[in-house]
Amino acid sequence: MTSSSTSTSAGNNKDTQQHHLYVLYGSQTGNSEQAAEDFCRQLRQKYKINKDNDNSNNDDDDHNTSSSFWKQHNLPECNVTTTCIQLDDFLELKQAQFDGRCIVIFVSSYGVGQAPLGAYRFRSLADALILLKKTMDDEKQPSTSSSLTNTGIYNGLYYAVCGLGDSTYPTYLKNPTTIDRALEAAGATRMQPLGKADAHQMGEQAQDKVIQRWIDDLWLPLAKALTTPPPPPTTTTNDNDKKGVMDAKEMQRQTLQLLKRLDPDFKITASVGDNNNNNNLNGTTILIAMAILVAIVAVLLGTGVIPLPTSTSPS
Repeated sequence: MTSSSTSTSAGNNKDTQQHHLYVLYGSQTGNSEQAAEDFCRQLRQKYKINKDNDNSNNDDDDHNTSSSFWKQHNLPECNVTTTCIQLDDFLELKQAQFDGRCIVIFVSSYGVGQAPLGAYRFRSLADALILLKKTMDDEKQPSTSSSLTNTGIYNGLYYAVCGLGDSTYPTYLKNPTTIDRALEAAGATRMQPLGKADAHQMGEQAQDKVIQRWIDDLWLPLAKALTTPPPPPTTTTNDNDKKGVMDAKEMQRQTLQLLKRLDPDFKITASVGDNNNNNNLNGTTILIAMAILVAIVAVLLGTGVIPLPTSTSPS
């Protein structure tokens, strides 16, 4: 089931910052979807500011509460809109629009650590990003290279992942952990540690209570990430001491091109600009293909499908 909703947390004051947040989920039984929707509802109240803040002297409790968060933390007032949608729909329907510089994810595992409904394609993307990073590390590619893993396809993106699962299964949290690692490997900045909500626990460690504490801990780092001006965007860097920062359009373009290479049937409907950086992506694709081929050969050798070569002594 696909769910998409937009909520607004403040009025359109000319001095108020405007930001958009994608809240993404993958859910087999509905728990992750429910958590994502609950988060959006809470955000609407938590980040709410008084529409008439400049012209009102109202001192009632509602007024004090409505603008207290931003003032308490000395942050500029921010109007935050949210879209709650499945992970795969974010890639397919929204065409990976990283327009708000922040994403929040609620996701579980299914089966033997696989992706749940609505997260299959995103998991494939995550696996590819991790494999690519490992391949680049193994190759010890210099940081002056223009390949996307050195500049970071998601440099400048902030994220947080809350994982849901059941610790009685051996692959507990494997899928959330993979997604969390992949975003970090691609250069994104983690706003807070991976949430670990266990359906097997009770009391204060019950899944719903762990999710709520994780959400409560996220409000401040998320607000800071939303309101902190980003560095100037770049697509490559030759500076060994700092990373290039991708703008939202470049994040989208490289994500869509990588998805297309992972699945030729993936449809790109967004206008993602020219192909000036295709050489970077072509090199990336070759590295991914090489890493996958090496992994397959290793498995075949280990299972005996491909016999190991035997050495003979010279006669």
